Amino acid sequence: MTLEKKAAVSALNFTKKFGDLIAVDNISFSIKQGEIVGLLGPNGAGKTTTIRMITGVFPLNKNAKLKIFDKDINPSNRSYKINFGIVPEISNAYRDYTVWQNIRFNVKIYGMNKKE
Repeated sequence: MTLEKKAAVSALNFTKKFGDLIAVDNISFSIKQGEIVGLLGPNGAGKTTTIRMITGVFPLNKNAKLKIFDKDINPSNRSYKINFGIVPEISNAYRDYTVWQNIRFNVKIYGMNKKE
């Protein structure tokens, strides 16, 4: 008997516009538990924008849905992010900041408190 793995992440109807530019055009996909995926495409294809929508950096459009293990996620509630690991192509650290300044900056923009 083969057990089918559930979708760990489901992105449904993701669209993102920057003015007249459509960066992500109504995409949907799912990633099953245990899968490792990569987004490939040329510059400007919407890869980073899609990741930013999943992680709550960019808000979802009104028709979009994000599900993690079949649970509807509101990206403005950041508690679900503890389960994510993302490896960017290039470092997101600011070269003019020290390590601690980079950590404090990221803690602040993700709404974490000092204890966390």
